[in-house]
Amino acid sequence: MGLKQDPAAGELIRYELSKHMKKLSPSDHARRFEVGNQILEGPRSIFPPREIADYGWLEPSLLIILRKIDLIIFESIALFCDDSVNRESDFLSPMVRHVVWDKHGDEKYKSQYPNIKIDYRKILDWESINKAGIRVQEALTKAPLSPYGHSIERGYPNLSYNEDGYRYHVSSTNGVQSIEFNSTELEEDLLLNALTNARDVLINSSSSNNFHGWRERYNYRVGKHPDYVYPQTWNWINGSPYFDEWKPQIIDDEKNNS
Repeated sequence: MGLKQDPAAGELIRYELSKHMKKLSPSDHARRFEVGNQILEGPRSIFPPREIADYGWLEPSLLIILRKIDLIIFESIALFCDDSVNRESDFLSPMVRHVVWDKHGDEKYKSQYPNIKIDYRKILDWESINKAGIRVQEALTKAPLSPYGHSIERGYPNLSYNEDGYRYHVSSTNGVQSIEFNSTELEEDLLLNALTNARDVLINSSSSNNFHGWRERYNYRVGKHPDYVYPQTWNWINGSPYFDEWKPQIIDDEKNNS
């Protein structure tokens, strides 16, 4: 298991299996998919290496997750901006975070962690990215939510879905307000049009860059078994899970069960 980097693509992170790893148990598979889902949804914050800044972090301002209904390939793209407490100047530059995960293809890997790609991207055209974000926010004010009430017997509104379309998630904040929406693609889905346009703009207005050493922080540590969720944060840095602030931890079944 190791990290492969393509210098031409910048910090493209890929976690791959070791040829000598033991056969995975059901709990290994469950944990791998749980970690993959968390990485797809993105961290609560991203910290720069100390040589760039000894204080401060980025938080998601826009997150888009897309999946074609007939495929098990997930894609998320997010814009991260400085949200450091008490910082009034010398802000960290925003970045684009692009993730692709072939969840079905991951079945062939025997790694305890997902074979998932994270691409940190340097922004080249902020004006275009900001305009795309505004269009998403405008579309969210008219999100295609159908009033139905509470589904107490698994009922649902009668909607016209695109059977070959997307399942999508979006969350956005303007610094004071925030909104989140999930849906399957509907016919004439104007919100999805804004999301796919924003995805393209974020990619085309940025470039893969070497963000080596940036650390992603998540809300919960994932232990050896998916049922073991501890009330502390865990980190992902350079393609590896890290616990206890910059220190890698080998998770031991016997210690966890004792």
